[in-house]
Amino acid sequence: MVRWLGGEYTNRHRDWARVFQDILARPAIPAPASFPPPDFHRAYRVFTEGVPLCGNYVGNQDELAERQRYDNHPAIGKNSVQVEKKFAGEEGKSFHLILPRFLVSFLPGLFLSPLQWEVRKGKGRICVDCTNGPHPSSGAPNSFIPKPSAINADACPPVYYSDALQRHLVRLWRMRMTRPEEDILQHCDDLDSAFRRILYHPDLALVFAYVFTDFLIIPVGQVFGSRSAPSYFSLTSDIRAYVATTRDLTSDRPLAALAAAAQVQPLPAQWSPSLLLAPALADTAHSPLSQLEQSTDGHSTFVDDNGVVAFRSNIRRALHQSIESAYMLYGYPAEDRRDSCISAEKWIVDVTPKMEYLGLIIDSRALTVTWPLTKRLQLRSEIQELLARGKGRSAAKPKELASVLGKLRSASRLAPWGHYISWSIQLALTTAARAARNKPAHFWRYGSIRLLKDVRSDLREVVRYLNEPEFSPTWTRLIALLVHRAATLTCLSDASYGGIGGWFHAPVSWMWRLVYDDLVRFKFDMKPIDKASEPRDPNDVGLHINPLEFIGTIINLWLAIKWAQRNPSCPTGHILALFADNTSAVSWLHFTAITPNSKYRHLARVASALLVAAANLTMRVQPQHIAGRKNGEADCLSRLKNGRNVPSWDAVIAECSQLGMCHICLLPSKLLTILASLISSEPIVATYEQVTTELLTLDVVILPLGLRPSTLTSTLQD
Repeated sequence: MVRWLGGEYTNRHRDWARVFQDILARPAIPAPASFPPPDFHRAYRVFTEGVPLCGNYVGNQDELAERQRYDNHPAIGKNSVQVEKKFAGEEGKSFHLILPRFLVSFLPGLFLSPLQWEVRKGKGRICVDCTNGPHPSSGAPNSFIPKPSAINADACPPVYYSDALQRHLVRLWRMRMTRPEEDILQHCDDLDSAFRRILYHPDLALVFAYVFTDFLIIPVGQVFGSRSAPSYFSLTSDIRAYVATTRDLTSDRPLAALAAAAQVQPLPAQWSPSLLLAPALADTAHSPLSQLEQSTDGHSTFVDDNGVVAFRSNIRRALHQSIESAYMLYGYPAEDRRDSCISAEKWIVDVTPKMEYLGLIIDSRALTVTWPLTKRLQLRSEIQELLARGKGRSAAKPKELASVLGKLRSASRLAPWGHYISWSIQLALTTAARAARNKPAHFWRYGSIRLLKDVRSDLREVVRYLNEPEFSPTWTRLIALLVHRAATLTCLSDASYGGIGGWFHAPVSWMWRLVYDDLVRFKFDMKPIDKASEPRDPNDVGLHINPLEFIGTIINLWLAIKWAQRNPSCPTGHILALFADNTSAVSWLHFTAITPNSKYRHLARVASALLVAAANLTMRVQPQHIAGRKNGEADCLSRLKNGRNVPSWDAVIAECSQLGMCHICLLPSKLLTILASLISSEPIVATYEQVTTELLTLDVVILPLGLRPSTLTSTLQD
């Protein structure tokens, strides 16, 4: 308490007015448009007042007593020696106010959160569980904290770190197209005890307290586990990246010691940019850096990790900018007992073209991103442990299955089959969670999930690929296919209860349609329609409009794959803009493994497999929604006129002149047979791999321009 009153537990030894005046007074270079908006006003309040900036927390004395009896989660007791050592190290930096435990009964407004011990990257971490307790309750601190949003910016500011990787990749992509033959280097640093450096307001520190052995510990700096902790810290770290990118911190300051000591990897002896550097392509989505932008370097913060990317000639300046911006906000070395915010022990000395950032390896020469072998082997070990528990009857804890699912979904950014292979895992987890929806907390803590045949089969399939070499093509993807780019191939589709249609434009011009009578003939469960091509009764049995729209997008995706198979590969990849005016169809292509309706899961799983096939052909699929009023051509191809009267091709072209320059695609009948079987009531007999292989071996016939089928019906080969 004496140390707190003496100012050691506050930020008042820093002249914050001077710090922010220095930041704002420096000549500024405009920040990239993708940067989070810098909230200087709230950042100043965070450092001078302490957090939370506002909040209404109501303690419960009865629950407090029960939480004290519960003590902490079991892992704390099992690792008490390591936990005590961790606390001792943090107390050396003045991060706690440690009191005798009996004072719990004498402090009004006190909350107690149980501690958890988590091991990450081989190191233990103390987590404060601000959500749970000995039983489900509303007395936990997080129950009083809103979700991050601009509406509740004082209580829990909005966060932007989910875009950090994309910002970094876009910057790297644009740098390469600006100077195609210059080497680009990367580096990542993180802050020591990052959350702890954002201090609590003394009146509210009691809300985030916890106990350990004989002690009551009042945190001075933010705990890891509070809902608002990432928000308050990220508000300041976004400003750090903004300052490092837009302000000159080099000309009036000596080069930071860590930047001067960095070991910059020399160029290879036989340096040949044309052989060693992958190309980047300018388009309407991303242009080369302007002359002004080239005077800055790339800084992308993900909470406490800052990814730095710079041309070789500027790399030390970029490192200095990153270090100096951190010092300005979180304290210079030897200024107080909290030590340097950038620890020399944690600093990565080597600066190379390859950087591990957010669990991925980014290669600035090959312009690729790879999921590291170490992380794959960790997941492999988790899965093998689950599979070893016995056939059929084994049970997994929900958190174990969720951990496997989360890692596969994260990897799916690089290997699209992560969605495909995690299908059954998602379904098992979702089904079990819905069954336990009345007791969600009990389910996640004590529940179990049986690993049925399909789940075990998919898990074994994953294990087959997880120990492939470090930079295996299975787990590596071009940055060209990870950044949003202007389309090189565009297609649109639409559906009505009377038919489905689609068309392509630039660089090919194709069109196709399937009409009601043929869909019925191929055993699609169509609703009866009236003269307006609408169901006689919306409640009639038959396919809803959403799966019909989904089928349209799948056919366009299949046609795009057939086009890519016929054409040479492109070094920077094909970009497919897949437009539909139905949000469900677009969503199902984004998240094919979690389609909510069980009737359409077979269809969605094959769609997911087609996305994998597209990725293998160096194609990025960008599903996008288009307003119905802008989708006239596809609408014209799909909609009947006057009931079941199919408009002639001349009528179609007269209504939509762009279709007059389109070749007609004759779809294979087998394609419709397979799609119909996927959404029938009968389960498919073949495996999804067999179905997908069969689809990819089918061929499409493209008629010469102006040649049209003799009939007015669907564009089918039969």
